[in-house]
Amino acid sequence: SMMAVLMGASTILGTCPTPLFATDAASVAEEITVGATDVDASNSYGLVSANEGNILHAWDWKFTDVTDNIEDIAKAGYSCVQVSPCQACEGFTDNNGWWKSYQPYDYKFGSVYGSEEEFKTMCATAKEYGVHIVVDIVANHIASEDQSKGYSLKDGVDDFWKSNVNSYFHNTGAEFKDDTKRESMVKDNIGVRDVNTENAEVQKRLVDYMEQLIADGADGFRFDAAKHIELPSDDSSTKSNFWPYIINGIKQYKSDVFCYGEILNTAATSLSNYTKYISVTHSMGRIFLIINCFHTFFTQDILRFM
Repeated sequence: SMMAVLMGASTILGTCPTPLFATDAASVAEEITVGATDVDASNSYGLVSANEGNILHAWDWKFTDVTDNIEDIAKAGYSCVQVSPCQACEGFTDNNGWWKSYQPYDYKFGSVYGSEEEFKTMCATAKEYGVHIVVDIVANHIASEDQSKGYSLKDGVDDFWKSNVNSYFHNTGAEFKDDTKRESMVKDNIGVRDVNTENAEVQKRLVDYMEQLIADGADGFRFDAAKHIELPSDDSSTKSNFWPYIINGIKQYKSDVFCYGEILNTAATSLSNYTKYISVTHSMGRIFLIINCFHTFFTQDILRFM
């Protein structure tokens, strides 16, 4: 893993765009390396398909930053750029608020990283260089108050979620604390209210949002907290059709869409139960490395295809 990080770091861009939020740590970029074989003939940089290539995680970058640096990104060998969640969320003005983009108000576009028009421009420009745009999706939870307030939804959350709380959220009242208990992992709160991803209306709302992103130019998706979303293979009290419904649904809209999910440590189930539907990251302890040319932190996850 350390060798993969060091080798990947050697290809990182020589300059860094001005981050959205300037602090001592600046922004974070994550590189995920996948075996590269088939060269995409549509570009002149030897880049491969979204399913095969390197991903530059443009953590906290504005869409305009990606657009302005897309040629250098292509020259550095990145087939994909992963951008932070584009969902509506509480506004923030510095790096310390990054977590708010992972506590969205809805499955709707409303990004702090730029307008929808800037997103479209980024995607269109990336395609000119053979680079694919991957969007981080937060499907597992919605912005909530803390446990002392009973995980009530924050004021900015869309009325859709407030209209039927008992149907749209799991209501165990407990907080997930044990990586070995599958039911707790997929139904308990993780510091914010856990979405009932078994619900058909919730599933359709998510697919509609993903279709909007594809229509705007996105090529793929990374699912945050994937291990906290249930599987068809789970037991009868836990299982759902979320993954086949979402992935099959979005592939009907874009057949070559690239999808993978975040699984850190253990999922309390075989990873093969996820890789029937999506590729997954599986971190065996995260490795942090400071790269002087970026003045930023990089993390390496291992992208496993099974």
